[in-house]
Amino acid sequence: MDTLTLARVTSGKLIGPNLPVSSFSVDTRTLKPGQVFVALKGERFDGHDFIKEAYEKGAPAVISQKPFSPPEGRSLVLVSSTLEALRKIAAYKRSLFKGVVIGVGGSAGKTTTKELLAFLLEEKGKVFKTPGNLNSQVGLPLSIANAPLEADFWVLEMGASRLGEIRRLVEVARPRVRVLTALGEEHLEGFGSFEGVVRANGELFEFMKEEDAAVMPKEAERFYGVKRRALFGPGTPYWPSGVVTGLEGSRFRFRGVCFEAGVPGEGFLRSCMASFAALELLGFRAEEFKERLKGFRGVEGRMRVIKMRNFTVVDDCYNANPLSFENLLKTAAAVGGKKVFIVGDMLELGSYSRARHEELGEKLTALAPELVVFYGKEVRYAYERFKGKAVYCEREEELAEALSRSGQELKDAVIFIKGSRGVRLERAVELLGGIDDGLSRRDLSS
Repeated sequence: MDTLTLARVTSGKLIGPNLPVSSFSVDTRTLKPGQVFVALKGERFDGHDFIKEAYEKGAPAVISQKPFSPPEGRSLVLVSSTLEALRKIAAYKRSLFKGVVIGVGGSAGKTTTKELLAFLLEEKGKVFKTPGNLNSQVGLPLSIANAPLEADFWVLEMGASRLGEIRRLVEVARPRVRVLTALGEEHLEGFGSFEGVVRANGELFEFMKEEDAAVMPKEAERFYGVKRRALFGPGTPYWPSGVVTGLEGSRFRFRGVCFEAGVPGEGFLRSCMASFAALELLGFRAEEFKERLKGFRGVEGRMRVIKMRNFTVVDDCYNANPLSFENLLKTAAAVGGKKVFIVGDMLELGSYSRARHEELGEKLTALAPELVVFYGKEVRYAYERFKGKAVYCEREEELAEALSRSGQELKDAVIFIKGSRGVRLERAVELLGGIDDGLSRRDLSS
């Protein structure tokens, strides 16, 4: 690709020489020499303010919707909308790709399923996967624009918080296999209701060609009239038997074959079954990945088990909604011994927030934990409904103090941590590391 092609694809105007193009960036803080800078305009920032910096950092070209004179030997592609230009570049790149595209969406388990599918497919060919969770209206087109054409598989994550957003992503990505991981209450501020969630996730199955196929949980079957599909969940061919899951990981039988992986929880089992269904739609057999699965260790912030000297942490702090919390509580119920929870807000639930947090408090009560530390604003409703030993914190310094004063409750416990991304409960993981060191020093001195 070159800047002349960029101008043609984006219906833009090339200012400066025709230069080769390798990859793209939307952030000058991470821009590498040789990357084209796409100057996006957002609500809180304007990439056009950083065009000069992009050139200084080695960008050969910039895509801009504002006039700018590029330095000598550099180029600028002037377009009407930089966001639409990025989408057009991604669509063009997708048109050149000859491999298989798998799209992953759903209310919970998207990133784990994407990571698992990519991990397993690496046994069959070269795989590109969405970096991190770049699943948004910017992140997905950027991922595709930077995806290698020589790969055999692209595994792409698709997220949304409003109707129409998944449709726009699917329109660009055009997946051969579309995987819906789960349906549950999420982003209700944008979707409005569970019915809105169903409609929004159904956009994953738009623009399907005859050769395309879908994977979905059995409970979603009644909502979507997709002809070529595979269902997973209890009562379907894609569900395990003989399940044993604990902090060391999961073991199960599928079609008479024993599988194991180093990740606990029913949520992970659902990711496994969705992945097996997708792989078999591509012509593989689940049994082919038995040994490969043993090496999967999960994703940071998603059911990651951290064994410290004085307690064990189950770090599931990356995000939260009622469905993903339910999965965590099921895992916790299967774990014996002393349990502690650090619980953050479930954000973006709109008018449903109070009721869902109250329900969470009642469900936590049923598990009879040693201690629950509630952290955030909306989670106060869960705290008020919880019956047991609990601490409520609204600020980070209060959280740090509450944990530092709870050494006795934390010692020898399994500590489950979960909350929405905006709560940033990874800070709790860091605080626990310091508390663990302190407890160890105390033991040595006694």
